Amino acid sequence: MVVIDNSTHDIGIGRSNGSIALTYSPYTKKIYIGSLAAEDFRRDSHLIPLLKVNHEKRLGEGRHEVLYAEYIRQAERHLNAGVLDTPQVQSIIAVQVLDMIIGEQYRQYYLQEGTTRVPVPKLQLRVPIARKYSASEKVPPMQEPQVLNTTFDMVEFNLWKNVVSLAVEDEARLRPAFDPLASQIRTAASSLGRAVAKQIAEELLTYGDAAKGSWSALNSSDTFSARNPLDDIAEEYSRIADDGFEPDTVVMHPRTWAAYQSNTHVKGYTVLTPERLGLGVFPLPGWPGITAIVDSMFATGQCALYDRKTFLLGEGPTVVEEARDHDRGLDKYIIRQWVQPLKTAGEAGIRLVDL
Repeated sequence: MVVIDNSTHDIGIGRSNGSIALTYSPYTKKIYIGSLAAEDFRRDSHLIPLLKVNHEKRLGEGRHEVLYAEYIRQAERHLNAGVLDTPQVQSIIAVQVLDMIIGEQYRQYYLQEGTTRVPVPKLQLRVPIARKYSASEKVPPMQEPQVLNTTFDMVEFNLWKNVVSLAVEDEARLRPAFDPLASQIRTAASSLGRAVAKQIAEELLTYGDAAKGSWSALNSSDTFSARNPLDDIAEEYSRIADDGFEPDTVVMHPRTWAAYQSNTHVKGYTVLTPERLGLGVFPLPGWPGITAIVDSMFATGQCALYDRKTFLLGEGPTVVEEARDHDRGLDKYIIRQWVQPLKTAGEAGIRLVDL
């Protein structure tokens, strides 16, 4: 059983007989003992770190650096003795759950690749974003250039919480051909990834829009496409660049992506391979330097063009809490994750609509 919820209330452990919790902070890349979402991870000297996670490495190749060796040794001794209900052993199981959530979350979604991911050390944080200004041009010798003061826009992260609850009953563990926990963790990770992708798509829809025309429509003789997508993108690219930004990302729904690739004005630039027709992250055919992100969570008939540096994804802690419900004969896991996509400059992007 998997439930996804992004409300502000917690899912209670209920009639559980004790619980353990672990917290992963992307700011420090450490897994801590306890439910620590409200902590400021810039100062973690009073916390108990269990492991440090290196996402660039796989399991068995140095992915986890042990920071609390005695705790791990205690878990090993309990496992060797066949004692499985100690906090140390349950923490190791929770580490596996947490690691799978972090590793599997975005496997099916791609909108996060169009963001600048910012590890946020606390749930609320004000961040100064520097505005661009023009350089002094053709300064004569022995003359002081104009002194330009950098101005800042203050943006505020106020992370919200996405929650997944899952339970594994004792009977399911008796079916040796099927691992119920691993299956549910993958589903839970996908649910969290979908929630974040949906929230990124909603934030992208807050950009202003520019009406264009259908990229799939043909001319009167039905021989060539009636509209050139590259002209539409070039027009808005120039406007954004004139404002001092560098638009380097476009986001489309698969249907809009198919219309773009089938357009006769673009076909000469496109190599139609199976992966180019599906979801993913690709160089934009016909425009080197722009990355195309194709994700089904984005609205169809639109194309978002923007400067990725100005679109942030604040990533806060992820908490896994595990408890045993002896009355009902099941193990419960609750995963709470704090995130927030944030557009920092409205003029750094535009939505091409009516495509």
